[in-house]
Amino acid sequence: MDMKKTLEELIATILAGMKEHYSTETCRQYRDVYNRLLKLADSRDEQFYCDELGNVFIADSNYVFKPGVYSNHRYYFHKRCVLLIERLIAIGKTDWSKCQRNDSIPRNFENPLFEKIYNDYLQVLKDEGLKPGSICSYSRAAFYFLSYLSEKGYCSLEELSPGDTTEFFLEMSKTHWDLKCLGSYISGMKKLLNRFDSSRVYIRELPSHMPRKKEIIEVYTDEEQTQLRSYLDHADISKRNRAIGLIALETGMRAVDICNLKLSDIDWKKETVYLIQEKTGATLNLPLRASYGNAMMEYLLEERPMSDSKYLFLQERAPHGKITSHCCLYVILKNIVKNAGIDSNGRINGTRMMRHNAASNMVKKGVPLPAIAEVLGHRDPNSTMTYISTDGKELSKCTLPLPLPGGAHV
Repeated sequence: MDMKKTLEELIATILAGMKEHYSTETCRQYRDVYNRLLKLADSRDEQFYCDELGNVFIADSNYVFKPGVYSNHRYYFHKRCVLLIERLIAIGKTDWSKCQRNDSIPRNFENPLFEKIYNDYLQVLKDEGLKPGSICSYSRAAFYFLSYLSEKGYCSLEELSPGDTTEFFLEMSKTHWDLKCLGSYISGMKKLLNRFDSSRVYIRELPSHMPRKKEIIEVYTDEEQTQLRSYLDHADISKRNRAIGLIALETGMRAVDICNLKLSDIDWKKETVYLIQEKTGATLNLPLRASYGNAMMEYLLEERPMSDSKYLFLQERAPHGKITSHCCLYVILKNIVKNAGIDSNGRINGTRMMRHNAASNMVKKGVPLPAIAEVLGHRDPNSTMTYISTDGKELSKCTLPLPLPGGAHV
C-alpha cells in the first residue's frame, strides 16, 4: 500500500489510464467529478486521501441546483471515483472493475429497524433473481419510503395510517420522480408493503397502474430518412458505427439488445438474427437484410479487434470489451444524425427515435400491428397502437364525418 502519493497524484494516475478505457466524454465527466473532490480536499486542508474525506464526498449526493434533493447519478459518480482511488492505494494499480449501480442507494437510516427492513428487502429482491434494473428501482422506492416515514417521526411500519402511502407518492412527484416514471415504482412498493401484516392493508391505496399520456410520437421525415441512409452508405465513419446505425434504423432494436448481440445470434446461412430480449425475455427473430448484414460482415472482417469475446460489437479501445453503456450507443447515433445534416435539437435521439422510426415505416407499409409488436418485442400488442399516430393516412380513416346544416355530412 502506497500512502505517499498525494490525492492530486492519485487522481492524475487514474485519469491518465482512463483514456484507454472510456470515451472522451466519459473521461471529461470523471475529470469534473475529481475536480470537485480536489476542491473539497483543499477546503479541508488535506493533501492526502483518507476514509473520512471519501465518506464526506460520497455523502455529497444532492443536486447542485436542488438543495436537499437526492441525485442517484451524482452519488454513483462520487462513489465510483472514491472506489478507484481506494483500489489504487490498496493494490498499487487502477482496478477498472465495474461499480454496480444497484448498490448506489445509501443505506444509512437513523432508525436501525428501517435499515434492517431495507437490507432484508434488498436481499429478497436479489434472491428472487430480479433483473438489475428492477432491483435498482424497487430498492430506490423502498429507500425513499422508509426515509419518508422516518421524517414523519414513525419508528415502525405498524405506525402507518390511512393516507400515508398516497401522500408519499404525491411527495415523490414533487421532489424525486417524474410523473411519467411513477408507475415503475408501484410494483416495488406493493412488494415491500406485502411483506408485513401491518402494512399489507395499505396496498389498496396504491393505484393499480399509472395512466399514460398518449402523444403523437415524433419520427424522421422521408427527406431526413434519405439523408440518414445516404450518410450511412457513403460517409467515412467506422464500420462498427455504420452497422450499429443501420441496425437501429431498420430494425428498431433496443439499445440493450444491440449491446448484447452475440456472434452466435447471427445465422448467416439462414439469413436471420435470433436473440433473447433483455427487457422482456421474449425471443426475437429478424430477417438478416442485406444492408445491415453486409455492414456487420464488413465490421467483422475488416475492423473488429482480435478478441475471444462472444459479443459482436466491441469497444474501440483496449481491452476491447463489449459495449455495455446505452450512453455509448446514444452518442454514436446522435453523431450520425448530426453529421447527416439533421437538426436534432429539442427532439429525442438515440435508439428510441430509431425505434419509433422503424415502427412508423412498418405501419406505412401496411404491416399488421401484431407483426410489428413481435418485431419490436412488445408484450402487449396494444402498445403498438401509438405508432398509428405517425401515419396521416391511417389517422384520416379514424376521423368522423363533419355534420353540415340540413343533416348532410362531409
